[in-house]
Amino acid sequence: MGIERLVPIDTQGGAYVAAHSAGYFHAPYRLSVHLYDAVFWVRCPCATTRFTVGLRWRRWVTLLVETRAEKFEISNGFVQSLSCIAIEPNAAPVNTAGPATQIIAKHYVLAGGSINSPALLLRSGAPDPHKQLGTRTFLHPVAITTAIMAKTVSAWDGAPQSIYSDHYLNTQPIDGPMGFKLEVAPLHPVFFGANLPGFGEKQAELFRQHPNANVMLAMAEIQFEAGAKTVYPGHEMGTGTTTLADTKKTIEAVSMKPLLTKIGSAHAMGGCGLAGDAQRGVTRRDGVHWQLENLSILDGSLFPTSIGANPQLSIYGSVNRLAQGLAKRLTGKEVTLAQKGQPQRHRAAELG
Repeated sequence: MGIERLVPIDTQGGAYVAAHSAGYFHAPYRLSVHLYDAVFWVRCPCATTRFTVGLRWRRWVTLLVETRAEKFEISNGFVQSLSCIAIEPNAAPVNTAGPATQIIAKHYVLAGGSINSPALLLRSGAPDPHKQLGTRTFLHPVAITTAIMAKTVSAWDGAPQSIYSDHYLNTQPIDGPMGFKLEVAPLHPVFFGANLPGFGEKQAELFRQHPNANVMLAMAEIQFEAGAKTVYPGHEMGTGTTTLADTKKTIEAVSMKPLLTKIGSAHAMGGCGLAGDAQRGVTRRDGVHWQLENLSILDGSLFPTSIGANPQLSIYGSVNRLAQGLAKRLTGKEVTLAQKGQPQRHRAAELG
C-alpha cells in the first residue's frame, strides 16, 4: 500500500525536537507515500494522500463531483440502484425537485465512513432486523492546547500529523488508569479558528498569528520545550500564558463545563459493525452486508468497537484485505497487487 515512515520535517512547530529533549517516546507516523501515474488526483501538499484514477481505469471510471449519494433503492435482498443528487459547494441541493442520477451496478461498495455509511443506509430503509445499524459508534475525545511559536510554523502545510507520542499510553498497567496519545494536528484555518477562545476582535487578533501557531493534543509542556511564546488552553475562558506553571494554574482554575471546555473528537469508528453472525452486526466477515448480497461496506464503520488508537492504518489494512477478496469473487481471478516502487495496476479490477 506504499505506507512508509516520513522523514521528520519542521512543520510541526519543533515538536519532534522538543519531544526528544523532554524524554518522551516519539516517532513519525507511517503514511501512504506512493506516487501513481494518474489522470487526476486530490491530495495533501506533500503527496501523502491521494485519490487517483489511473490511465488504465478510464474505460470504467466516472467521477461525479458535487454529488451526494442520497438513497439506495432496495428490494428482494439486493440493492437495485443508487439515487444521487447534485449539490452546491456548501452541500445544499441544487434542485430539490430535479431528477436524481440513478446508478445501477452489479455490486455496490459503500465507503462513506462511520457517519455517512450508516446514514445512507438509514435513509434508504436498509434491512436492520437486529437493530445494529448506526449503533456502537465510537469517537476519541481530544483535549487541545494552542501555542504561538517564536518562528513561522505554517502548520497547514506539509505532512499532516507527522509526529506522535505514546509516552502516556505506556506508563500505566494495561488494566490501570486510561492513558492518552500525544499528537500534533494539521492546522487548517477552520480547525484553528474552532479552537481559539473568545470572539470578535479578540479572536481576530489570535487569527492573525495563524502562521506561527501550533496545536497539540493534550500537552503544553512540549510546546514550551519547542519554543512557544504563549500557550492557550482549549477553553472558551482560557487566556494565553507564557510559562508552563501559569498554564497549569489556568487549566486548574477554569470551569470544566459543556460548551466552555473545548473537547474535540476524531477517529470515528463503527456504525456498520462487522460480526460473525447477523444478530451482532451489520456486515459479514467479508465486508458484505448481512441482508444485502450485492453491497460491501469497506471503511471505518466496520469496526465493532474502538481500537484505542488512530485507526488510519487499520482501515487501510482491513479494507485492502476485504477489497482483494471482493475483486476475486467478482472476477474469478487472482489479485495482482503492485509491489513497492511500481505503479498501481489493480489487475483484478479489469472486468473487460
